[in-house]
Amino acid sequence: GATVHVETHAIGLPMYELTALVLAHGNICYEKIVSDKIKYYEERLAYWSARPEQKKCTWAPFLLKDKPNKEQLRWEKERNDGVI
Repeated sequence: GATVHVETHAIGLPMYELTALVLAHGNICYEKIVSDKIKYYEERLAYWSARPEQKKCTWAPFLLKDKPNKEQLRWEKERNDGVI
């Protein structure tokens, strides 16, 4: 399995996979497969969020804390500052 040890790197794994899907399926035919993969991510996150004790592994501490997401906060700050 994959390892994500810090919050700010967590987005990297899905971004690499989604980029690979776009490259594999071309700039015209990628939308459905990317949408399906994002839906899969959302379903898995919801499933394991409801059952953390069932997964026999060690969760990264940031995944278990109920606090604002650093990437989301950074994106909002950049948007408000006019960077993006």
